[in-house]
Amino acid sequence: MPLTTAVIAVLHTHEAVPRQFWVAASAGTVVLVAFALSQGGASGGNLEADVLVVGAVLSASWCYVLGASVTRALPGWQVISWVVVISLPVTIPASIVLWLATSDSYAPDAREWASLVLLGVSSMYFGFFAWYRGLALAGIARGSQVQQLQALLTLVWSALLLGEQISIETVLAALAVIVAVIWSQRARAPQIAVPQE
Repeated sequence: MPLTTAVIAVLHTHEAVPRQFWVAASAGTVVLVAFALSQGGASGGNLEADVLVVGAVLSASWCYVLGASVTRALPGWQVISWVVVISLPVTIPASIVLWLATSDSYAPDAREWASLVLLGVSSMYFGFFAWYRGLALAGIARGSQVQQLQALLTLVWSALLLGEQISIETVLAALAVIVAVIWSQRARAPQIAVPQE
């Protein structure tokens, strides 16, 4: 998704990013995809699942670009608040349909509801205050590459909070992605020499 966000940002906002940025962003993406596949992260040939994932990546990337673009004119908290309000006519009926379709097979307890509310309010609402503002300040294409660290940070937190084991492959992938993210952030457009008179 970080690479897709960068592509959409350049197409939509005409941000100028150098070739070195694209090499670094692509390298980080290749490392993440290779790591995910090595850990069994493929859908197992399920075309419907693959199409849904691609659709989610494209729509989320497009929304990141639009949200960050609007954040240049409005505060991030207003942008994500309007997104929530405008989406209610879709999300409320969809939630009711999904609830009715799955209520026989799944009944969440109070702890699960609390987790859902906490995630919704923290990372999916308050987190966007900083995310949109950061993208707007850093440049959407460049800022989006920081998100490559998200998958690896999730693994670190799962080890710290849930006691999951971190393999040497995970450490190597994390180091490679960190290098790619730093490289993408340091990529600068070539300076054009101005002739002296």
